[in-house]
Amino acid sequence: MTWTTLTLEVTTPLFNGGADPDGSAGFRPDDEAGVRVASIRGAMRFWFRALAGTVAGPDLRLLAGLERHVFGDAGNPSPLQMRIPQQPRIERTEAPEFLAGERGKWIGYLLGPGMIKYDAANHRFRLTRQYISVGQKFDIKLRFPRDDVGTLA
Repeated sequence: MTWTTLTLEVTTPLFNGGADPDGSAGFRPDDEAGVRVASIRGAMRFWFRALAGTVAGPDLRLLAGLERHVFGDAGNPSPLQMRIPQQPRIERTEAPEFLAGERGKWIGYLLGPGMIKYDAANHRFRLTRQYISVGQKFDIKLRFPRDDVGTLA
């Protein structure tokens, strides 16, 4: 039941707001985590399905059973525990370098609705959300505390 520590590095700006990223519902966005375990778990589920699908083939029941075994379901908690001991630094700048110039207009467009606003006075796009910048590293801890993880029921 030991924890395994993985060190991850951000390779593109990471936008991972919480339940209330702009504070309009009364939460304080500065107190919300920059990287959430639930988001990492969701990405892991996606890749698990993609990779386990090569084993399960067209048998969707087998694929669902494998996924349930690793990630749990409504009646069965996941044996995989995850923790992020320290959050990476959150950038709060509205005018990051990646939004500068003609190229920045298209990057802003690809970020999606509500992520940028146009500052007509300065002819520049501005971010509406905080983010984690490229190159930052953070640790994630994983463990399987149950003894039966290696067996399928």
